Amino acid sequence: MGGLYCVFWHCKCISDASENTFKERYAKWCKKHRYNYSPAKAKEIYDKVSNLVSTLPKNDTAKLLVIQAIAQLNTVAETLATVMAEMHRLTTLLPEYDIVMEMYGVGPTLGPQLMAEIGDVRRFYAKKALIAFAGLDSPPNQSGAFESKS
Repeated sequence: MGGLYCVFWHCKCISDASENTFKERYAKWCKKHRYNYSPAKAKEIYDKVSNLVSTLPKNDTAKLLVIQAIAQLNTVAETLATVMAEMHRLTTLLPEYDIVMEMYGVGPTLGPQLMAEIGDVRRFYAKKALIAFAGLDSPPNQSGAFESKS
């Protein structure tokens, strides 16, 4: 667990030092972990952290809680990536895959989700039928003898 959060896990790990001291420590960390160091990014981090008020004390118990929470978030992110990859793999086997993937703005994340939500897109005769199915079309704007043109 030699990530950024183990070195700079609490805002006081950054704000208790001077800006130059933090920049030096951050530069060493970047070099060690083969990240591109940017003085502007270091300044941005320092400036933002300097305005924070922590609700957790800077002690070993709090550090353990933070590190465990980050580990759990990383596990959830990895699991989500695995599920999304499997959804994409399975949808490539369906006949409507090419149709959905050709839609403007649809990629490997949105495509499988759309297919799961709407089923076989080929059952819609036109774009407007799919839009109506999704409930995105506006209702007619008319009353009595008045009928809107736009």
